Amino acid sequence: MIKKTLLILVTCMSLIACQHKVVVTPSMALFTEQETGVAPYQTRIIVDQDYMRMDDGPASRDFVLLDRRAKKIFNINNDNKTIMTIASRAVDVKPPIKLDMRTDKVDSMKAAPSIDNKQPEHYAFSVNNKVCSQAVVVKGLLPDMVKAMKTFAEILAGDSAVTFNNIPADMQTACDIAANTFAPTRHLQMGFPIREWKKGYSRTLLNFKKNYKIDPKLFELPKDYFQFAVQDFREGKVKIPE
Repeated sequence: MIKKTLLILVTCMSLIACQHKVVVTPSMALFTEQETGVAPYQTRIIVDQDYMRMDDGPASRDFVLLDRRAKKIFNINNDNKTIMTIASRAVDVKPPIKLDMRTDKVDSMKAAPSIDNKQPEHYAFSVNNKVCSQAVVVKGLLPDMVKAMKTFAEILAGDSAVTFNNIPADMQTACDIAANTFAPTRHLQMGFPIREWKKGYSRTLLNFKKNYKIDPKLFELPKDYFQFAVQDFREGKVKIPE
């Protein structure tokens, strides 16, 4: 009787899980980015349930690939035929100064046109009473891409912690410390960033597509490329073939 009851319970739980299973469809977003002293350039992001790829567009041979399940980043350089990897790790350092972080809504933007039937909002992100960056975000837009972006930012934050104590204090600002290491996903918590900017940098969404048709080869690593871990490179253990 107990076995029969357990079987019925497991069956019911499985049916409920299946009914509530979220179907993830591939998506694409195209941005233009601007840095001080650099000509504007485009960045394309493609996401499915297993990977996120970042590149310059269809003709790009250099790209960055995030394995979402393994939580590992692969940086592919076509010129020297290398793949540098960054593995996920915890941020195991503490900020050297107090970081009083605030997120303030600047404008509800009710008069702005909606995007995918969702309204954009303008936020400012501050540390120690100084506005570090701002973003116009759309909550609920491309949620799976936002999730992948968070994973990517968290991996980079964990890696930044490795060399954190080696960077002179006078070369680190409270804004940089928060954004790079201790609060890398603050803007993403608010929604999908269609525009974001800070001193010397901006990024603006040009186009996006849901239900994007993906060539599976875009998520394949090049064969015969020399692969190494970023930490081994830092420690001088890597000799890149010429």
